[in-house]
Amino acid sequence: MSVLAVARKDFADARRSKALLALGILFVVMGVGGTYLYTLLPTMDPESGPITPEGLYVFLGQISALFIAISAVVLSYKAIAGESESGSAKLLLGLPHTRRDVFLGKVIGRSGVMFIALLVGLLATFGVAIALLEGTSAVGFAGFLVVTMLFGLVYVTLMVSISASTTSTSRAATLGIGLFVVLELMWDVVVFGAAFVANGFAAPAGEMPTWVMALNGFAPTMAYESAVTWMIGVLAGQSPAVPFFREAWFALVVFAVWAAIPALLGYGRYRGADL
Repeated sequence: MSVLAVARKDFADARRSKALLALGILFVVMGVGGTYLYTLLPTMDPESGPITPEGLYVFLGQISALFIAISAVVLSYKAIAGESESGSAKLLLGLPHTRRDVFLGKVIGRSGVMFIALLVGLLATFGVAIALLEGTSAVGFAGFLVVTMLFGLVYVTLMVSISASTTSTSRAATLGIGLFVVLELMWDVVVFGAAFVANGFAAPAGEMPTWVMALNGFAPTMAYESAVTWMIGVLAGQSPAVPFFREAWFALVVFAVWAAIPALLGYGRYRGADL
């Protein structure tokens, strides 16, 4: 029960700080605005093709990933480092809570804030989609919501893990922003650099090897996009042949790796830290 007690307190703190309200408004604006913008695509670009619910999920997935990643950094970088820096961690650990309870409670509490904000935002989006886009179904949006929440859980866990690895909020912010930049803005550079080194410090010629494409798909956002695409195929009753790094199981492996390994490393640093 200690884990849940920490999670409830963390969620309440986020609610009192207006973080939940701010995120909810952000996701409502993102979802509703994105849906309306998607319905205008044929007028802005006649070659964009017809608008469909499936196309909306792909479009929303592309813009949601960036918003969720940024939100996770802002929401979670102080989760544990802030209490360690201020000294309130000593008071918290003076209660019948272990450091494991605190770590897991923070992940659950911050994920709860993210989940509720996403739920509010996507429910508003669903209402607009029903009004503007024929064929929109509750089942399709529920599937998109589940995949999106799973992606949010991965990013929150990753950022809480970073927060647990240091007692400085400035260092946690720097690490969180740095990792965001690598994963969201520079992953292609990382992949090309790996291919460049593996090819004897020369640019690969022709088609990229399979392992390079798989490495490209190992970014959380790429896995999220693959999961959304898989969900669309399931809803349409189709099972298109795709490379293994675009299949749903690979996306789940990527999610698990980006959540579990940082969590183990972050908790390991937190457990041995001198507070």
